[in-house]
Amino acid sequence: MRRPEVAIKLQTMREEMRRSGLEAIRLRGVDWFAWATGGGNSSVILTGDLGIAEVFVTEKSAFVLTNHIEAQRLRDEEVSSDFEVVDCPWKDGIVAYDLFVREQVGETGVVASDRPLPNERTLPSGVLKAKRTLLADEVARYREIGRDAGLAMKEALEEALPHWTE
Repeated sequence: MRRPEVAIKLQTMREEMRRSGLEAIRLRGVDWFAWATGGGNSSVILTGDLGIAEVFVTEKSAFVLTNHIEAQRLRDEEVSSDFEVVDCPWKDGIVAYDLFVREQVGETGVVASDRPLPNERTLPSGVLKAKRTLLADEVARYREIGRDAGLAMKEALEEALPHWTE
């Protein structure tokens, strides 16, 4: 299912790509993956800032690049139909992703990223600003998470006893 929040973010990225002379945007960090996918989670190791997938956006397409192991889970649980999930063998990882990117944009195509490689640019300021500006769907999600956290805290406190040390 397509999601309005994701469509707005893809549109924003594409507008910034045109303004900045970019062929594509690559988002590698779990924070950017969550932003672009409308809350999707690419984390496996919770202490890392890179997940098992990245978002790759061109003028006409939007992809999630991942490995064979995680591809179906991402399709089923984390990303909307706004993205085509492209997978490769686990051992090939970033090398396969880089090859896919070059196939899409060509050897001289200009790509920006949240974590740029030597041949990539940093993200345009308009994309950075968009990430700091919450959409209505994001505000609703934060409110829901806050409500759930408050209820969980209330339940825990109602069960707590004065003699507990921690």
